[in-house]
Amino acid sequence: MRLQVGVACLMAVVMGSGGCLSSTYDIPERELRRLVETEPRDRGLSLRVVQRLGEDPPPADTPDAWVPYEHEPGVVVYAGPQVVIHPSYDLYHRRLGPVSPHGHHPGPVPPPPSGGPSGPGGSGSSGGADIDGEQALAILAVVALTGGTLIAALIEGERYDGWVTVDPNHPVHLWGPHGPRVVRLAQLTAADLADAPEAMIRLGEGRGAFMEGRAPLSREGLAWRMEVGLVGVPLVDGVTPAGLGAIAQFGYFATQELGLLGTMTLAGGEEAWAGDYLDFRMGAELHWMPIQASVLNLGAYGHVGMSSASAAGGAIGRVDRTGLVAGGGLALELEIVTRVAVGVRAGLMTLVGDDSEAASLVTGGLSVY
Repeated sequence: MRLQVGVACLMAVVMGSGGCLSSTYDIPERELRRLVETEPRDRGLSLRVVQRLGEDPPPADTPDAWVPYEHEPGVVVYAGPQVVIHPSYDLYHRRLGPVSPHGHHPGPVPPPPSGGPSGPGGSGSSGGADIDGEQALAILAVVALTGGTLIAALIEGERYDGWVTVDPNHPVHLWGPHGPRVVRLAQLTAADLADAPEAMIRLGEGRGAFMEGRAPLSREGLAWRMEVGLVGVPLVDGVTPAGLGAIAQFGYFATQELGLLGTMTLAGGEEAWAGDYLDFRMGAELHWMPIQASVLNLGAYGHVGMSSASAAGGAIGRVDRTGLVAGGGLALELEIVTRVAVGVRAGLMTLVGDDSEAASLVTGGLSVY
């Protein structure tokens, strides 16, 4: 029963994590605070945005006709082959193109292709649930969770999370308790953020947008991981079979380096001494990833949880064992895009208060942040 409940909960998490990509882009809260302290003429440069998931929010009232940012007196923005220009305006000119006499824009630059820049027991001989049936359920669960993880990774791999260049007068859509409204980026104030803390832009509005590039791997926030590999199962003294296993994790990274993840492990197989065996674990893991070298990240993890293992048909006879487990090891991640990484880990796990030998694991898979 615990196996069915655990699988159902994790399936709900994975199925709820996907979604279609929106044509609107959120401006993160930290970026909004930076913007209101930045000179208005420079606010359109290296603006951090995150593409939304799901349907576009309802539009605010149509803003006044868009016009380019009014440049400082004496600055020539575009004058044929001779350009006399402020450094900020030079970037706008090169990235967004010249402004026509009618204020029209050339349209947004298409985003770069995906993949751009840049988780004391005892033993006995009593009966239990049929192991063959539980193994079949575990295989189906792993297949379903893996498929959901691949879908989520594809969506997040396509999702743009990075920097853009827009005109300082680009429309910003604000949402708050009094409904949606629109202000120009150069006119955004701290009072606007207090009244409407949610802000987003549409890149096809205004003068268009230049996609500067994706941000590096970002773990802060919710995290989902799915790994498969070799997982050991301590059953009784001297019998620790290792077979195919899967680890599914969901949790939260409070910082880029530190995260706490709930974890579910399924491991099983067939071995001469154990016969058919299956281990189901639920627990929590603390991840610490302090070392970053380009796209590689290295760290460690610690694990604690409950394990429920069964075996039948082998030389040791019927075994049903439940107990507290603890362990840890090293973890390595390779950045793919801002919100997706490939990871591998190696570690040990042991039954607390039991003299059986520690079980090893070596797994690899995908992390979606």
